[in-house]
Amino acid sequence: MVRELASLAQERGCYGMWVGVDTGNDVALAVYRSAGGEDDGTCTVVTWDFG
Repeated sequence: MVRELASLAQERGCYGMWVGVDTGNDVALAVYRSAGGEDDGTCTVVTWDFG
């Protein structure tokens, strides 16, 4: 499904795509990597926990 989405995006002129993944979500990371995705190391999420 991810490969098909990437193909459709390219056909429609998109220059790239991205997805947010929690660092501990090894299954999702494996799926995206197997579909050609790469971790570019540029995203950082800053959070505040008030709970």
